Amino acid sequence: MARADFYILEQTEDVDARLPIACRLCDKAFQQNHGVYIHVEDEATARKLDHLLWTQRDISFIPHQLVGENTAGAGSQAIEIGWQSDAPHHQDILLNLRKDVPEFYGQFKRIMEIVPSLDEYRQISREHYRFYQEQGLELHSHKL
Repeated sequence: MARADFYILEQTEDVDARLPIACRLCDKAFQQNHGVYIHVEDEATARKLDHLLWTQRDISFIPHQLVGENTAGAGSQAIEIGWQSDAPHHQDILLNLRKDVPEFYGQFKRIMEIVPSLDEYRQISREHYRFYQEQGLELHSHKL
């Protein structure tokens, strides 16, 4: 059974505060040999996250790429970041940072969402939670 995990940020109203958390979740997933597709709103956010993944830790490297870059090795990186509506390569974890649930969510074994303290995002997350529940996913919430 697929599952969805919601990581609830209690102390921040900054939507960009999700990005360092996304890096930590990707690092943990990479250490456990999981592939992750990070779905973001736009190219600017993708590039910001790309930069953070390069610089987050001095002692480790998380192999990643933006979807569409380095086409010779497309799909070979542990972490892919995209904003396009196309279905990504065959990764097992979707880290959804968008306001919508992508149509291709069902090809993933696990979905992760990071929820800032902003009312707008709390409401969106409640809608996503209900949607995943209706689809029969196993649901988990984590407070950070």
